[in-house]
Amino acid sequence: MDKNTVLMTGASGFIGTALITRLINNYFIIGIDKILNKDRENMVLWYKVNISDKEHLNNTFREIRERVCRKIDYVFHLAAYFDMLNEENEMYRETNENGTRYLLDNLIDFDVNNFIFTSSATVMKPSVGSERLSENSALTSTFYYGKSKIEGEKIVLEKKEKIRTTILRLSGVYSNDCRLIPLANQIAFIWRKSFGYKILPGKGEGGISYVHIEDVLDAFEKTIFMFKEIPSGSIFIVSEDEYIPINDLYNQIFCEIYGKKINFIHLPKWLVYIFVYITNRIYYLLGREFFFKPWMINLTDKKYRFDINNTKRMLKWRPKFQLREYMKVIIKNLKNDPKRWFEINIIAPRS
Repeated sequence: MDKNTVLMTGASGFIGTALITRLINNYFIIGIDKILNKDRENMVLWYKVNISDKEHLNNTFREIRERVCRKIDYVFHLAAYFDMLNEENEMYRETNENGTRYLLDNLIDFDVNNFIFTSSATVMKPSVGSERLSENSALTSTFYYGKSKIEGEKIVLEKKEKIRTTILRLSGVYSNDCRLIPLANQIAFIWRKSFGYKILPGKGEGGISYVHIEDVLDAFEKTIFMFKEIPSGSIFIVSEDEYIPINDLYNQIFCEIYGKKINFIHLPKWLVYIFVYITNRIYYLLGREFFFKPWMINLTDKKYRFDINNTKRMLKWRPKFQLREYMKVIIKNLKNDPKRWFEINIIAPRS
């Protein structure tokens, strides 16, 4: 086999599909996912398997071993369970923790140059004041997803002496059509001028930094090209430099859509919490889904601002895109074809 081999879990997802497109001409790719897309890349060796199914995964790797003779050059572990309910769910443990463990147990028998684990920037405790979070910041997540990623990181680091590992903590990943669930729903909320769209809980000073999918793919490629220079167990934050408070984000979205600024109404968080709770109950009784959940209200003043100097220095990587400048592209694509944009972002049509 002339090409190096890349194995991906979660290969059918947004990031996996983009990574396949980036690498397909130069690598032999093995794609693992529990759902295989109808329009999947036919040059990829696909396996339909849920990584939390230990026996099925073991059998799959026996087949892979026969195909690649124990040599998998790079592994990108993208598969993860995530939902917007932020409630305790057994799937977090089964997929994000056990699935990671089962995957690594199988890979120990292979010759792997680098195992890249995609974690989340939400594993860290929100920043205080002007503080920027780094790879050494405290791991205390307010999200069940983030908590499961903390455990996933621990599992990966336990194996770093037996297999070279790299952990990438991604912030919110977006594309030219958005594709980031929370951001897409915030845009849709303002686009539709849904009831309550002018209301912001608290001061609206909280927020998170983002990162464009092309910048993420660049970081992934760096973990391939520089694997010999990266110590096993290294952790890198992959994010833009800039942090966008919710106030600024909502104003920019509104301005890009309607060509003018808006004065938002700031209400106490407890009052907005009640409003969102009641709205969710009404939607439930009507058989509909309201995206915004009560638990989200407490995040409006939480800041996720990142220090990416370590990533710049060690990976020789820096972001080429900034959401503040790129928002006009996302909104332009929404305006050009709203139906397609809503379908891509899996947002139900207005009923």
